[in-house]
Amino acid sequence: MRMMRSVLFFAMVVMVTGCVSPLDHAVFDDGNTFNFNKLDSDRDGYITGTFVDACKQQLRDQSRIDDCLDQLDENGNPGVGTISQGLQANDCDDNDGTVYPGAPELCDGKDNNCNGEVDEGIVCGCLDDGGCNDGVFCNGAETCSDTNECQAGTPPCGDLACDEENDVCVQCLVDDDCAGTETCTDSFVCEPVVCADDGDECTQEVVVDHACVNQPIVGCCHSGPGGDAECASSTPADLPSNHIWGCSTDVVSPDNVHMCTSCLDQDGDGYCGMDEICGNGFDDDGDGVVDEAECVSNLCDLYGAWIKNKTASSLDVVYHTYTFNWELVPPTTPEAPPYQNFMAFTMDPGVPLGGDCLLGVDVVPSCLYDRATWLGMTNAQQQAVCEENFVCKNADGLDALPVINPADPEHSCFCHYSATPILLLP
Repeated sequence: MRMMRSVLFFAMVVMVTGCVSPLDHAVFDDGNTFNFNKLDSDRDGYITGTFVDACKQQLRDQSRIDDCLDQLDENGNPGVGTISQGLQANDCDDNDGTVYPGAPELCDGKDNNCNGEVDEGIVCGCLDDGGCNDGVFCNGAETCSDTNECQAGTPPCGDLACDEENDVCVQCLVDDDCAGTETCTDSFVCEPVVCADDGDECTQEVVVDHACVNQPIVGCCHSGPGGDAECASSTPADLPSNHIWGCSTDVVSPDNVHMCTSCLDQDGDGYCGMDEICGNGFDDDGDGVVDEAECVSNLCDLYGAWIKNKTASSLDVVYHTYTFNWELVPPTTPEAPPYQNFMAFTMDPGVPLGGDCLLGVDVVPSCLYDRATWLGMTNAQQQAVCEENFVCKNADGLDALPVINPADPEHSCFCHYSATPILLLP
């Protein structure tokens, strides 16, 4: 029994002393060559720590440690001719192939060159979009570019204004964000400007640049004893000697105010009172209207307006007409926008367009200019075109030059029923 225990103990000792540490075989290719390349986990050519440390940490048997150290040169690196020649030491992150001593520094939040600093010496404004967002809505969402620089966002409000204090889109911040006839309220909404009536019949409140502006009505005079005196400076040079120039007895359209006009002083006593004389172009009864309809039994004997193409070629135009009381009468089949309430028509050379009983007729030479070009011209340019292409024929039996109609938003060439109209344009 004692002999058997001795044999077993010897066998166990042999087994234990004959074992080689598992660490040894983890790095050896065979019994004589130590392969440090197996310690380069990320295959970037560097291992963690030094090769001396690697020998001591990977091996337990001193003889193996000595064999491992013998493969290193005087600088502690794998010697010439060894399987690991060229491998370097001191990798500070052997799980990342972009991190090793001397590696180029990248904008990635890592110490790529193992010098203890992160992203030094390079332009690195951001790593991702989260590094750029300033948290402000009004200036849009910033993003991080491929070159790691923050890019400005696109303002999100479009045609609206951005209230930076509250960081929200609103209709307006100041009056200039609204139309000229609107104002920006305290709730950042555009609303029309409302002007108060100043009580003066010869002034009117108009909205200019978001504010009410008081403007005089041209030709207006105040009813009452002083009204006639207000008109003295505007007396026409061709006023007949038997007419008086003063303030009208009735209000006149379209502003419904008293206007400076004429009246016939038949008996020379300095006062009006005569009935209207038809066809003379003056306001005989002093009501502010020249040759009103009531002065004749047959209205068409007094009125009539035509416009004639005076060129040698046909002209395509759009037109409309005015009847009694200056009512605009659209043609039966109005021209589609952009020309409003106009009829398309071709005017042959020398043939007039118009008719009896009309107070006026408007035309625009659509064959020469489209609407945007026509409206973009100055009044002088439009007037020149009208005079070059058209001539008026009226109830007076006289030729007259057309004028630009100030009451027509299309700025059309206008012919009146009288060669000498006074206060008749609407």
